[in-house]
Amino acid sequence: MNEEIILKKFAKRFSELIKNSSIDISKLAEMLGIKSKSTIYRYMNGEMTPKIPVVKYASEIFNVNPLWLMGYDVPMKLEQPSASSNSLNATRFASYKGLDLEGLDENDIEELNQFVEFIKNKKKKSKQ
Repeated sequence: MNEEIILKKFAKRFSELIKNSSIDISKLAEMLGIKSKSTIYRYMNGEMTPKIPVVKYASEIFNVNPLWLMGYDVPMKLEQPSASSNSLNATRFASYKGLDLEGLDENDIEELNQFVEFIKNKKKKSKQ
């Protein structure tokens, strides 16, 4: 992903994703590895361009196409998350929660993936 971010479109799309989610700005900053929630507000206002890894993680959190989030005219949603994407989500979740990743086998990762999916479905149901 070497494309440049179209800041105005990114800011608008990022803001809409946040406003339509139940994620608190402080929590989002923490999930993205950002020290200050003011940075999130600067992204939302188009005052600051995020680094590509931040866009990638944000696209995973909101389950959108990272190129769409960057401002390109591509479909917003990705077709189907790949198995490697699920493993990445489980690994990020485990490391975020401070779990020791050494010694995890395929079954452990699958259990983490199932847990992540359970939480996503629970959030979707609570929004309805």
